Amino acid sequence: MGNYLMESGKEIAKNVTQNGNKSTYIDNHGTVNIYNSAQKGQPLHGSTADMIALRSFSCQYYQLIVADNSDVFEQNYVIIPTNRALTQNMVPPEILHRCSSLSKKGIAELKTFPALICRKNTGYHCETNSTSYDQMFALGYIHDVFVRNTFIRLDFRTLCIVSKQAICKPDIAHSLGINVGCDLTDLNICGWSVRSKNVFQVLKRLKIDITKGGWK
Repeated sequence: MGNYLMESGKEIAKNVTQNGNKSTYIDNHGTVNIYNSAQKGQPLHGSTADMIALRSFSCQYYQLIVADNSDVFEQNYVIIPTNRALTQNMVPPEILHRCSSLSKKGIAELKTFPALICRKNTGYHCETNSTSYDQMFALGYIHDVFVRNTFIRLDFRTLCIVSKQAICKPDIAHSLGINVGCDLTDLNICGWSVRSKNVFQVLKRLKIDITKGGWK
């Protein structure tokens, strides 16, 4: 079964000038400073929206979003081809029914699922069969979805940063429903999927505290 996507009248991108390496452009607001919550031991100085998201997160599902764009964490958005977004083999049956059409109600529910966001794998170390050491996951949430005929843009906010090496340990990956066999298959191609797993329980095993930006 394929996706049936609604049309959106919103523009996908604008040409803007961004000043400074700690700022980002937000539509209708211009360029604003963003606090980097990824530093070890730094508390999360999130917005009211971040705090609301944390309180409303589902503990039953999480989203795995693998980006093709190399500057995903600088841009704070991901472009996903429609044929790699919430398709039948990428979501539980009940989520396919409720969310994959990307109706207004479906998008609202997806916004309550925490998201693990990463760039697709760029390199491997043969001795460990793992991805390159400098790659990271962002734990965050989607705050806007823009749909076009051939692609979907997901705008997201980051709450904390997690090492990709830590997530790709076989026991951790298995607990998250991520296939790390066959050269990390799930992380080799961009896509947007939903897993029926409690991501917060797994992060606890890694001693990761969202409110402190990552590792304790």
